[in-house]
Amino acid sequence: RAYVNHGMMAHPQPVKLFYLGPMFRYDRPQRGRYRMFHQFGLEVIGSILPVVDAELILITYNFYKELGLETKVMINSIGTPESRREYLAELATHYRAQRSKICEDCKRRLLKNPLRVLDCKEPQCAPVKEAAPQMIDWLDDDSKAHFTKVLEYLDEVKVPYILNHKLVRGFDYYTKTVFEFWLDGIEEAAPLALCGGGRYDGLVAELGGLPTPACGVAPGIERTILALKERGIMPPEAKKPDIFLAQLGEQARLKALPLFEEFLQEGSYQYWLGNYHFRKRRFQSAAQAYKKAIQQYPKEPVMARALAVTYDRLGQNKKALAAYQKAIQLDADNAAFRV
Repeated sequence: RAYVNHGMMAHPQPVKLFYLGPMFRYDRPQRGRYRMFHQFGLEVIGSILPVVDAELILITYNFYKELGLETKVMINSIGTPESRREYLAELATHYRAQRSKICEDCKRRLLKNPLRVLDCKEPQCAPVKEAAPQMIDWLDDDSKAHFTKVLEYLDEVKVPYILNHKLVRGFDYYTKTVFEFWLDGIEEAAPLALCGGGRYDGLVAELGGLPTPACGVAPGIERTILALKERGIMPPEAKKPDIFLAQLGEQARLKALPLFEEFLQEGSYQYWLGNYHFRKRRFQSAAQAYKKAIQQYPKEPVMARALAVTYDRLGQNKKALAAYQKAIQLDADNAAFRV
């Protein structure tokens, strides 16, 4: 709604937004489900590209990983409203034939929004849900191609996922990709989803804007805290970003996603950042980046030598000499370091 009201469709697309704050739900309170709760969301509005779906999943996967929580990504495609019509008719027929075996909530959902019966967590409905037809068999060609590409990106960055053909989201504006993050190693009849997300290509138009594709994810804060407490995990201190990574074209996007992951996971990006600042003659910033790189790679002589050269450019002779000596200690056989 903010995207529509503030004319963000006139901005360069896609528009990437986030939010953080309290939310409210009408459902009865349960473990991890409260009337008032907090969540933060990441939204990318204005891009139909499958790499956007994969990027949001990757960011969320790393968020939980850095907190110390091992998660599994449950993922599915629910296609478009047009491709779902025949499927919903088939699904409703299946459930009506088993009406005596399903809960009262599913009977109501069958009348209002049949897709939501697949979201039921009641044990008595599990056999009926397990035998239900799969949405994947009714997907249109575009939705199939989109979903295949999302999975290809996830394979590229080595994010593990589980295809869950019964996975749907709680709102009927979702299209194509939908996903949830569940705690790994927990076998429950009704597992607690830490967060959920997906694509909502029709929502902007539904709110009065132009037809605009979009995708988002919303981790629940209370659920995350609950998971951390149950496992006795103390979250680490937050890191500050140093690099903006841009890409142009399909091949560049395919390569940029694993490169983005490599920068996040390795200290080498600090060395890369130092080289960038050095070329721009920002020697003070280069020195700071090299020092961070050395902290993570204390046995790399190349980084020590780069810091020495930078101190030399800054006129800090004593620091330069100490850095050179460190480089020589790490690689005494390299004549370049001795010179």
